[in-house]
Amino acid sequence: DTLLTIKHDEDIRAVAFSADNRSIATGGIDKTLRITCIKNGKQVHEIPHPSPLTMVAFSPNGKFLATACDDKSIRLYATDSGNELGEIPGTDHVTEIAISPKGTHLAVARNDDSVRIYKLKL
Repeated sequence: DTLLTIKHDEDIRAVAFSADNRSIATGGIDKTLRITCIKNGKQVHEIPHPSPLTMVAFSPNGKFLATACDDKSIRLYATDSGNELGEIPGTDHVTEIAISPKGTHLAVARNDDSVRIYKLKL
């Protein structure tokens, strides 16, 4: 049975659950990041992006999330306010992102055959 359907104006290319299963983040071609409450289906935040989203990852504690975009950048957002916390520009496309279990580091794989690890100062 379908519990919830989340729609965007164009293709969705990124989806992630928060660790507590309360929220889901979605993003895609329409350059919009949406954070939705799973319990009631209400959209918590709709955050515009400068380019289409390709990936999204919640921090383990659910307080922030990271997004990757076609413009080769990574952006961090507070989940409670939707405010941007920072940006990591890039020169190569992102192929994967991961946040460490304690939420202190971000790993970014790029199509230049590298993985870069950043210490997060949030």
